[in-house]
Amino acid sequence: MTIHRLPLPRLETVWFAAIASLVMVLALTSFVADPFGWRGARKRQMDAALDGAVSDRAARALESQGAAATVRRIEALAIAQHQVDAASAVLAGRAVNAVDADDPIGSERIERLREHDEALCRFANLRGCEDLRSEEEGR
Repeated sequence: MTIHRLPLPRLETVWFAAIASLVMVLALTSFVADPFGWRGARKRQMDAALDGAVSDRAARALESQGAAATVRRIEALAIAQHQVDAASAVLAGRAVNAVDADDPIGSERIERLREHDEALCRFANLRGCEDLRSEEEGR
């Protein structure tokens, strides 16, 4: 029985295997350990993008709420304007068609004008309305 000896590896092959093993170990270590901080930089970048998106969403929500409030205010003003116009039209028509429309101002005409002012004050927040309201409460 003969024993076959395996040939010894050449020195270049040993060095090549050692260097290849070292490179593989370093590659795995860098993959796991992140020595250059690329993961941290990526995380900071993603956090900054998230913060920007959150603040942008908050700004858009505030803008939307402001727009809705503006629409409500405009609608309320339009309704008030319509009510004032309607009250003015009715009372102005009564004043023009009144028997004493061309006569000097008498007590009946003054009363009609006061009614007109009170009707306007009910629908609009005008200066001087507080005086009319306090006179009305005093009656």
